[in-house]
Amino acid sequence: MKRAVVAALMFVVLGVIGIAQTRPNLAGTWKILGSPAAPAPPAPPAPPSSTAVSPPPPPKTVSLTITQSPTEIKIDRLVESGGREATHTSTYKLDGTESVNQRGPVQFRTKASWKDGALVLASTVATADGTALGTLTDVYRVENGDLITDSTRQPAGGGQVSISKATYRKGQHP
Repeated sequence: MKRAVVAALMFVVLGVIGIAQTRPNLAGTWKILGSPAAPAPPAPPAPPSSTAVSPPPPPKTVSLTITQSPTEIKIDRLVESGGREATHTSTYKLDGTESVNQRGPVQFRTKASWKDGALVLASTVATADGTALGTLTDVYRVENGDLITDSTRQPAGGGQVSISKATYRKGQHP
């Protein structure tokens, strides 16, 4: 009987260790290596209007600073556009519930999950007034000590899908 209890406890402990290993620690400051493997994705389409002007392309990511706890992950994205730098901060719940992040007039409704040792952020993107702009899926994984991000953007209305990949190395941004 004792052996059965010990065996059951070992199974549970090893199972917990196995689950923990599928959730890598992404925390730290990660600086982009070179330029993204694909060109920057096109800007989301402007909301319909007679005076609508397409917004500029998204800014270039310079570095990511990630803070991770068992319940949430925060990503501070240092970006550059037109010679100016800014930090965009987004926080995601890791319990599968939706997180809402606002960036200017654009709102991101995101569900975070872990799949095959990678963090998957699946977002619907809309303007503050609810006009759908599309979907965005970002996958964060660590390979050989580098942080790899794969992004897939699908504009609303079935426009062209944009896929990009970037590699980051841990270290301080100058």
